[in-house]
Amino acid sequence: SLRLQLEAARMLRDVGEGSDEQASVVVDNAAIPELVRMIQSPDEDCRKFAVWALGSVAGDSHRSGDWVLSAGALPPLLALLEDE
Repeated sequence: SLRLQLEAARMLRDVGEGSDEQASVVVDNAAIPELVRMIQSPDEDCRKFAVWALGSVAGDSHRSGDWVLSAGALPPLLALLEDE
């Protein structure tokens, strides 16, 4: 459900903003591809929290940033910018 996606994106944002170990949990548990899918959600809040979470995780380390890019985050992020 959309509400569940929104809550998941919020939670992953919070975890991603935590310590290096917490951000690694997001990467190690395959949350990145799901966050990339959430960028394309019809719900603006869901998109916002997914982008926020991806940014938090990507900024944690080179490894995390590489995971975000390899999960295909760049094209949907660019599409969001084009829509604005």
